[in-house]
Amino acid sequence: MICFRHLVFTLLAIGIGSLSASAWELTDALDQQGDALWSMTPDDFMNRYREDDFRWTSQSRRTARAFRSSTTVFGETSVEVLAKFGDRGMTALGASVYNRGDMGHLSFDRYESTIQSLRTSLDSRFGPGTELDDQLKSAGVKRDAWYWKKGATQARLLTSYSTRFGQAGEDRPEYIRVILEPYDKAADPTLAINRLRLRDKANEVSTSSLRERVVREADGDVFIEGIPMVDQGDKGYCAVATTARILQYYGMPGDQHELAQLVNTTAGGGTNPEVMLDTMKMIGSKLDCKVRVLEAYDVDDYLKLIDRYNREARREDRREIQTGRMIHISSIYSNMDPSLLRDVRLKSRGDFKRFIDDIEESVAEGIPLSWSVIVGIVDENPPITGAGGHLRLIIGHNPKTGEVLYSDTWGRGHEKKRMKAEDAWMITTGLYRVEPRYTTR
Repeated sequence: MICFRHLVFTLLAIGIGSLSASAWELTDALDQQGDALWSMTPDDFMNRYREDDFRWTSQSRRTARAFRSSTTVFGETSVEVLAKFGDRGMTALGASVYNRGDMGHLSFDRYESTIQSLRTSLDSRFGPGTELDDQLKSAGVKRDAWYWKKGATQARLLTSYSTRFGQAGEDRPEYIRVILEPYDKAADPTLAINRLRLRDKANEVSTSSLRERVVREADGDVFIEGIPMVDQGDKGYCAVATTARILQYYGMPGDQHELAQLVNTTAGGGTNPEVMLDTMKMIGSKLDCKVRVLEAYDVDDYLKLIDRYNREARREDRREIQTGRMIHISSIYSNMDPSLLRDVRLKSRGDFKRFIDDIEESVAEGIPLSWSVIVGIVDENPPITGAGGHLRLIIGHNPKTGEVLYSDTWGRGHEKKRMKAEDAWMITTGLYRVEPRYTTR
């Protein structure tokens, strides 16, 4: 009798190419454009600031990303730069000077000296900065932030380290970011009225506005538009990147590096979706969102699936799946015959129908779903190399073609993809509905 088993997930990380170009200092944009920087259109920006450095993260052209280019920020090398645009022009120009996911370990001395250097440079350019309070306090997480304002531009320096997960007893740096934005008095954190504001009523979503984001096309596609793209890069950050997209869709602050710190995501191994779900529930009140589990597999569910699969395999004289005390989910799925696995899963017609009903209901309400899957056993477009656990978004469906529409956190080309509903159900290991806790009608 086996009384205890481990579940092991291998979360998929997809490699991306590095960009190279001649050095460009982020603050050159302010020097050259002045306050007119914030009225630049996406085309203006790309034409002026080297399209070979930047790539659009999605076809909506709301965010341009330069990754591992030679961009600097006050002389400090930046691993990633994001230029974000709204209807009236640029809304933010931010640089990641350091993040653990992309750059690995950083000594705490180097972390502190980099912050001090950036503060000195920002003080010199904008005048003395203001230190801000951490409004999302969490055990083992230390965040520090500073704010500057001059003319039509505001700047923020955001930093964080973990006190729980150090190397050799040293606190572990997580990220250092510099963000330039057009000044917005309504969001000025130095004003008392804004410091006391717990929720931004201006950004609060309504149930009617979410439904208005649902698009219905003549070919049968029904999908949610306007979900921001977050590119996880070559890190195993699918869970936190997917959650960041959902939060941003609702107008909430959502950053994959901050979420990675909260749940101790590793760049190589990623975050077990179950751990991410538990953490989301714990901090749900602070993130102004609630999480509802629609589908979730546990140890017993996997054992029952393997047992059903093996019964069918014996009946058709095919290889059975062997298990021990350690259940490696990705390996087990990789060794299963896809057509046989599909037949086994579809024998639970009631569960399959509930899966489709949950998708149709949530999409109609403008609520994207976090979808936990095993990739690599169903052909996808664009193709995916490798196999493993992954978290992505379900954003729509097509009742005419019997397809599920989904989106991945891998940048442009992954905004809207499709898969037969039967295949989607076959690879499903979890389905979660994350939505705003506060909505108006």
